[in-house]
Amino acid sequence: MKYFFALGNHPSLSAAEILAFFPQNTGKMAQNGIFLLESDDKINAQKTIKALGGTIKIGAILFDAKNNEIPKACLDLALESAPSFSGKFHFGFSNYANAPIDIRKLGMTIKTVLKENGHSCRWVMSKEQVLSSVIVEQNYLLDKGLEIVFIRDTDGKLMIGQTLAVQPFKELSFRDYGRPTRDDESGMLPPKLAQIMINLSQNGQKELILDPFCGSGTILSEALLMGYKSVAGTDISPRAISDTNENVEWIKQKFNISDVKVDTKVISATEIDKYMKPKSVAAIVTEPYLGPQRGPHEVRKTITELEALYGQALKAFTKIIKPHARVVMVWPVFSTTEQGQRKFIYINPQYPDWKIIEEGNTQRKTWLYGREGQRVWREIVALKLK
Repeated sequence: MKYFFALGNHPSLSAAEILAFFPQNTGKMAQNGIFLLESDDKINAQKTIKALGGTIKIGAILFDAKNNEIPKACLDLALESAPSFSGKFHFGFSNYANAPIDIRKLGMTIKTVLKENGHSCRWVMSKEQVLSSVIVEQNYLLDKGLEIVFIRDTDGKLMIGQTLAVQPFKELSFRDYGRPTRDDESGMLPPKLAQIMINLSQNGQKELILDPFCGSGTILSEALLMGYKSVAGTDISPRAISDTNENVEWIKQKFNISDVKVDTKVISATEIDKYMKPKSVAAIVTEPYLGPQRGPHEVRKTITELEALYGQALKAFTKIIKPHARVVMVWPVFSTTEQGQRKFIYINPQYPDWKIIEEGNTQRKTWLYGREGQRVWREIVALKLK
């Protein structure tokens, strides 16, 4: 079966996450931020989207279509779907394909025919060609209706799909802003990005995952929500460990998580090999200290300090990680403006025992994650021992 994934603001990173999450499946990019996945098994879209930080929607590709076949195909789909729901039937369209479809005429036709067949219905519209996940969720298109999606492959083939699940934006916001402790001064890793990084680690057996710069415990919390039974977090800051413990307990309580092992300790990541047993860690996923987040500072001096810290930490990681396991971490990228032009300044820590293993969209095959106006961007780096 073929599924579509509507990707977030960093499509290359989101696509890599999907392939890491479904290592036995094949997939490819389509047009306008859509990823297509071939799967021999049926995908539980509602469960899957809660584990993918970079995906906005998941749906099924129902059939290929030519432009002159679209009206009948959509009408048949609506007529087939409407009897499955009690009460008012809601429907809407998302034209990711930029197909020359008269959406207004199509919507009015479906609405008229549905009413003629005895179905009370509502057509959900937007000013944009694509309905947001918020619109889909709040207008009941999943549980009381239908979102019809038009997608175009890179070869120009037009397909029609149906949305099955959207990103749980309310829950993500709750996990981000509702947690009891936050450290805004040192920066907060978004839960969505934590999920992406955990998935990129490809720790499919759900063995021990370690965050040696655990901060407020976002990565540990998200790992527990994703089904990990054993997590460990360390940090040089006693406050960070206290925040982590409080946030992890909050997650466990709010989401009824039990029978898990959580170890935390105050220790520097550069000395992590003194705490963890040799070759005991199945994945390291972490966002280290990224330098000052506010106020003036000398970027070059900060970079030198961070390069030394990361290099020493990576050296310690070699002693505790299992063979073939991955390290997925964030390196800061400093955004500056020179002569009116934006310039990104990357750091270059020494990692002679490691190799970058993914195919990202930067020159060194990593991923750049950030938004306009952000002072410090994130470079997502996936590493494996040579």
